[in-house]
Amino acid sequence: MSQLMKRQLEHQSSAPQNINTWDTGPVKTSLLSAPSTVSMFVPAPEDFSDEQPTTMADRCRDCGAVLEEYDEETLALAVVVLSMFIHLSPDLAAPLLLEIMQSVGRLASSSNFTGQAESVLIPGNVAGVAKQFLRCVLHQLAPNGILPQLFQSNIKDGSFLRTLALSLIDFNELSSVAALSQLLEGLNNKKTLPAGGTILHCLDNIAPFMETLPMDSPSNLWTTISNQFHTFLTKLPAVLPLKCPLDSSLRIIICLLKIPVTNATRSLLEPFSKLLSFVLQYGVFSLSYLVELCGLCYKTFSKERDKFYMSRVVVLELLQALKFKSSIPDTNLLLLVQSHMKACCQPLHEDTFGGNLKVGLAQIAAMEISKGNHRDNKAVIRYLPWLYHPPSAMQQGPKEFIECVSHIRQLSWLLLGSLTHSALHQGSSCCMPIPLDAGSHIADHLIVILIGFPEQSKTSVLHMCSLFHAFMFAQLWTIYCEQAAANPTNQNQNEFSSCAILTGLEFWSRVTPSILQLMAHNKVMVEMVCLHVISLMEALQECNSTIFVKLIPMWLPMIQSNLNHLSAGLQLRLQAIQNRVNHQCLQNPGSGSFPLTLRKWLQCTQFKMAQVEIQSSEAASQFYPM
Repeated sequence: MSQLMKRQLEHQSSAPQNINTWDTGPVKTSLLSAPSTVSMFVPAPEDFSDEQPTTMADRCRDCGAVLEEYDEETLALAVVVLSMFIHLSPDLAAPLLLEIMQSVGRLASSSNFTGQAESVLIPGNVAGVAKQFLRCVLHQLAPNGILPQLFQSNIKDGSFLRTLALSLIDFNELSSVAALSQLLEGLNNKKTLPAGGTILHCLDNIAPFMETLPMDSPSNLWTTISNQFHTFLTKLPAVLPLKCPLDSSLRIIICLLKIPVTNATRSLLEPFSKLLSFVLQYGVFSLSYLVELCGLCYKTFSKERDKFYMSRVVVLELLQALKFKSSIPDTNLLLLVQSHMKACCQPLHEDTFGGNLKVGLAQIAAMEISKGNHRDNKAVIRYLPWLYHPPSAMQQGPKEFIECVSHIRQLSWLLLGSLTHSALHQGSSCCMPIPLDAGSHIADHLIVILIGFPEQSKTSVLHMCSLFHAFMFAQLWTIYCEQAAANPTNQNQNEFSSCAILTGLEFWSRVTPSILQLMAHNKVMVEMVCLHVISLMEALQECNSTIFVKLIPMWLPMIQSNLNHLSAGLQLRLQAIQNRVNHQCLQNPGSGSFPLTLRKWLQCTQFKMAQVEIQSSEAASQFYPM
């Protein structure tokens, strides 16, 4: 202390002579109204003017160079000076307190020794002195409400709150858990919580502070803190702004779920659910925090009802939005269906949103049905009871026609979800919601559409688009069989692969006669059917389909016999298909592999299906998208 007092006296005696050695920066505030208390730490009020800054550069007394580095002792003494300044003149220090604490916090987070623990204080070390400074300041000013004011501030230093929590962990007078309790007490004592950006700053500051605390360690204050958070979280949704990032609120819930007092945490489930509903409906959040929150809730509690409490909230909000009973932002809605869907590659707008949402839901449905099928196919029979019961020949009227169109559309999205999941995960997990033995029954549904199309197509736009849905499903089912052959789930892999290929061939052997019958009606039907068949062949050829190679000898003569009824454009597309077939025969026939072009084809198929459904739901003019 004698050395410290000696340095202070030297500074006091030399201050007037060296006042011109300080460089000034931009003006921040005026201290003309400060009380006239002469102090060795702060110049007298008459030394300040409106042009006097608060940022200064220290220069060497001998050469005048700006001092950029200081030794440990000098920095530690500077922290002591700041501590005395705050202690003796808190009114003058108040405007600069946040900046002072962040600057000292950077010193407290510095460690000069390898393996030095963050909570270890080394005597004389500047980091130890800085941590002690933070402790003393918070303990001194805690009765004045410094904690609520501090956490409502816009703290730019990202590591400051973590450093602050570590500094208080083993401080008996004001531990980090006790500081959290005082903070919540100060916020709850107000009639209403701060609104707008202030509450967002508060949440953004509480989250990293709590993440640093030993949440799983026992403490007498956890029950009190849980009750305080119950009050705080109940008031919170009423003051939160809309369309703002709210990840910090999810991070706070995650921290609270780690509290060892399970009974206290269970009482927070209701305010948790209301806050989570608000975040889903009006906020911006990250999927990773939502998944962690639901998983932690499942691990924390023992009762089944409590385990799925948060997951049930998410599912309920999703269902409410799908039923148009609540409104959820588009990006949030897509995030909720990414349990089995990677980020969309297509730009998100009104033309792609519906397709992205449906294919996400289709992936979830396909995975759930696939998991529940087992050997007896219970799941698919439960969710699709009509699958093995197509209309008979005596029942093929207008009602049965539109029902078959609805069934084929539903199956198309389910197959698209299954293929998209398999393509994104590259065979790491098999997803087969529709059993292969249902192929013949599905073909009967398709035959109802093909036979009834000439008569029913003029009824509505939906009936008119039924032929598109039929051929689109045929594409998806063929690729679906190819996928099953490429990734067999049965132990007898060769037998299963052959069965999958035969299933695809049997499907076409049942459907092709109905296609020929449809072409026999008139020239318009010939061109329409040939258009769909050529598009079908192009898609299968692009995906390197083995079934396509086996079916091309049947399809080419069927189209070439009606070549006079085709436009020049369709003839060129047909010739290009023949040229690629001849080229592949000279090299190597289809190997059944699935290149990266499958993903591109699936995206295009998704877009086409979504656009046709939009058109078929409106009173649109005749529309055949190819």
